[in-house]
Formats: sequence, structure tokens, C-alpha cells
Amino acid sequence: MTFVGLWGWRMGRYNTHPAQGGGHYHDIKLYKHRGRSLEQFQEQKLLKKLKKNAKRGDSMTIYEARGFQSNLVYPFDKMEPFQYIERFKPLVVPESADPEEYKRTQAPYCLSGKVMPEKNGSYKRNNTSLIYRDLIFLDYDDIQGTTEDFIEAVSSALFGYSYILYPTIKHSIEKPRFRLVVKSNNVMNEATYKQVVKEIADKIGLPFDMASLTWSQLQGLPVTTGDPATYQKIVEHGLDYPVPKVEPRAKQGTTELYKPRASGQRSMTMRIIDTLFNGFGDEGGRNVALTRFVGLLFNKWVDCDLETAYELTKIANSVTVEPLPIEELDRTFSSIARAEYRKRG
Repeated sequence: MTFVGLWGWRMGRYNTHPAQGGGHYHDIKLYKHRGRSLEQFQEQKLLKKLKKNAKRGDSMTIYEARGFQSNLVYPFDKMEPFQYIERFKPLVVPESADPEEYKRTQAPYCLSGKVMPEKNGSYKRNNTSLIYRDLIFLDYDDIQGTTEDFIEAVSSALFGYSYILYPTIKHSIEKPRFRLVVKSNNVMNEATYKQVVKEIADKIGLPFDMASLTWSQLQGLPVTTGDPATYQKIVEHGLDYPVPKVEPRAKQGTTELYKPRASGQRSMTMRIIDTLFNGFGDEGGRNVALTRFVGLLFNKWVDCDLETAYELTKIANSVTVEPLPIEELDRTFSSIARAEYRKRG
């Protein structure tokens, strides 16, 4: 089976995707239960996921979008986000296209991190649905010096770290414009992300586009109005850029952006978001907090699917001061999930 992808390439077993340059396709999996209940099928999926997680850790997702006018994004998890951008071959803007119209409706964009799915399984980007980011993006649209001077400034500031630098759609020799992508060593909530963007900008010491601070901002992928063979993409491999681990709100002092209401007043959604920022608390109460959190995710008014609930549970554990061991987390989550599905019949 083949189908036309977001930006016009055909995808199937032997067709191409610009992030791999050929031989890549989005898998379409049709599950046939044949004698198994949906609950049994989902539990088997969870078991496989837990085993996979124990062996090689989490995989991250990048979300694709066509043009910036729509808030719909489409998950792509066939490779790590940094590698995806590294391998993405620049698409050529048609000569007859108006650049602004092309950006609005046709250009390839991405969002890297974790987006909460809608009830119908679709993904819509907004400042609420975006749970975390895992790559750092800065746009430089007002470069006063030469391209060479700018590249040198970035190289000096980020020497030893992994980053990608590539021209944006309006780049020209006379008016250089670049997008910088930095690989982080941890996921970031909104406050941490903005802090790290400013920190990197300060290191480079040049004015950047303040829209880079927008939490759910789409980032344009490589495109060119010239010859793709001469497209100047710079990829540096080094250490992941160190970002602060998200700490419980009580330890963030005056930098916190929102203050949760008293527990009796908080909606289930806010209690979930609070846990995603704060984690499961101190060592003595972590398992109780974990149990309550997973219970909230399976509540009929929230109704998370199994995989999303597990991913959110891992995120909450990752921001806990003393995270639960992964084996203990998996065991507790599986127990609660089984009990929940038995309850539903």
C-alpha cells in the first residue's frame, strides 16, 4: 500500500521520505484481534512496550505539519528527532510559488516533543496539549554581518555540543537567515524551554527572533529556492546540551508560571498537569501518588488509552526528585491497568 504523504512524496514499502532520502515509509499496521478481547490485546501491547522500554529506553517523537495555518500535526517516530532533521533533504520551493503562501499552506514544518492526543486520536498543537519539548530551536532573521561570521559565532558558543544550523526559506547571501536546532540532554517544560533558549541566545550574543520563545511554535524544516546540492546545512555532533531537570514547584521559587489551586478546587485535568510538572513527590508517598495519577488517567472523564497513559506516567516519574525505579513503575502501572480493565468488564 502507498499513499501521498504530508508534502507530496509517495510513501510505501519502497518509496521515499525526505528525512531518509529513500527506502523509508510510515508503517500502517492493521491489528486483527481474532479471539482476543480488546483489553487482552491492549495488555499484550503494553507488555511489549514495557519490555522494549527496559531494553533500550524511550523513543521520542517528532510531529510533522504541512504549512503553518493548521494546528493539526502528525506523529513520526521512525527515528530520533535530531536525526530526523539531520537527514531531512531540503524540499525545493516551486519557482512560481509565492513564498508567504507556500509557507502558509505547503512548506514542511515540525514540532518536537510530546503532544497529548485528542479523544479521536488526532494531534492538535497548542500551548495546553504540548507537554514537553526535547529539541531547542532559535531563529535568526536579522543577521547584520556575513553568513561566515554568524556561523563562527554559533560554532564558538556551542563548541562541543550537538546542533544543526540551516538556512530558512527567505535566506539569501545579502540577507542571511538561519534556524538553529540544539539537542538537549533532557525534556523541557515551558518555563525551562524559555530559560534555555535565552541562555543559548546569550552565549551566541546576537539578536534572535522572539517568536522562538512561543511554546507550541512550529519550526520550518529545510527548504530552498535554489539548487538542493548547494544547500548549506551544518551538523555538529557532540554532547547533548545540558538543561535543568524540572523540579517540583516548591523548589522553583519565584520562577513558577502558575500556582495550582487548592486540591478540592482543581479539575482532573489540572491535577494531571500538576503531576506532570511536579512528579510524584517525596520517597514515602511516591507509590500512592503514582496510583492516584494512573487512576486519574483511566477515569472515564479523561479516558486515556493505554499507551498514552503509560507515556504520561513515565514523564511524571522523570520529573520526580527521586524517580521510582523503572521496574517498580512498570509493575505498579501494569497492576493498576489490569484492575481498571477488569472493572470495565
